[in-house]
Amino acid sequence: MSSSSFSCCWCLLSIFLPHLLSAKPKCTLPCPQDVAIYSKNLHTFLKWSPPINVSKGLVYRCQYKVYGEEQWVNIQKCMKIKTNVCDLSNETINYKEFYFARVKVTHPGCSNYSRTERFSPKQSKSLCI
Repeated sequence: MSSSSFSCCWCLLSIFLPHLLSAKPKCTLPCPQDVAIYSKNLHTFLKWSPPINVSKGLVYRCQYKVYGEEQWVNIQKCMKIKTNVCDLSNETINYKEFYFARVKVTHPGCSNYSRTERFSPKQSKSLCI
């Protein structure tokens, strides 16, 4: 093999190898269902149902973002949870903002995210009387 052939192979390898190593596995599980934000007694929660036909041993990750922002923010206390509810009270404290939240399965396997509709704490607070 000539040095120019070797250089060409090395060049191609250096281009494609990082992409191959960083390739993420495809998420094949169904998404969580019925994803919604609700408020009760001045607390805000993200709630969902498990994916169809998958319900045991699931671990979830939740994120939120302010309406109009580009970046989703991890909800640290809801990064590896096994329940189907996440308390968003600290994340939705600004009553003037609108929010979105989303959730996905992270174990075993993974799903794509399921997102809520736009949510306003100002318009949605309810009291349990």
